[in-house]
Amino acid sequence: MAVSGVFTYLVWKELEMIDKDEVKVYTFMVENKNDIGPLVEGIPEDIKKLTKKQSKRLSHEMTREDYQDGFMSSLVGSHSSRF
Repeated sequence: MAVSGVFTYLVWKELEMIDKDEVKVYTFMVENKNDIGPLVEGIPEDIKKLTKKQSKRLSHEMTREDYQDGFMSSLVGSHSSRF
């Protein structure tokens, strides 16, 4: 899965370990949880590979937003809630 045009460090390290002649690789192009793009065969050439530090920062940014949204919704409610 490529999030916003990047592979995290762990993803591209795993891709380096497989034998691409024996295993078919597909990539999901994802911008956010509402914009899951096409499934692409292979590894697109324009995908950026993140370092460990960059991957950790991206993960923190993504989970922080989800945590803050969930926390605030539990305190004050959410307009998207059915109740």
